[in-house]
Amino acid sequence: MGGNLKISELLERFYAGQTSAMEEQELTGRLDEASTGDKALFRGLSGMRIPDENVPVPEDLYQMIERTVDRELGRRSGRMRLIASVSAIGVAAAIAAVAFLTPLHIEEPEDTFDNPEEAYAAVVEALGLIGQNLGKGMSFAAGNIEKVVQNTTSGIEAMIVQEDSVEE
Repeated sequence: MGGNLKISELLERFYAGQTSAMEEQELTGRLDEASTGDKALFRGLSGMRIPDENVPVPEDLYQMIERTVDRELGRRSGRMRLIASVSAIGVAAAIAAVAFLTPLHIEEPEDTFDNPEEAYAAVVEALGLIGQNLGKGMSFAAGNIEKVVQNTTSGIEAMIVQEDSVEE
């Protein structure tokens, strides 16, 4: 990679912690190409860097992490049990409220006519009224549609006439 990268690209990779040891050595050699601020920052950051093999790692680090995770999971599971209990109580209360507020006896609808001929006559009359009102609505809609068609046609014709007069 080395010399192919611009100094700005190398610095960006360095600041993101993505450079290799070789690239950092290249950066050190090419610092004269960087701005004054970048030079100071690079020198400061590279001076603070400790090689990985020199970082002290406690021997019981794994156990320490494991204990911390177990402790945190224990806290969360206690909270989760509390939340689950409160939620279950809320759901039970809602079910009980619905059960007590809903009537137990549902009445069957009663016939409104004793004579089937009267019921038939009432149905025919209702359907006649529906058909009559539907006819009125359809004729009203058809009239409005006709007006829209006329207005659109006259508007288009006016635009065509206007366009023709502009071309002449």
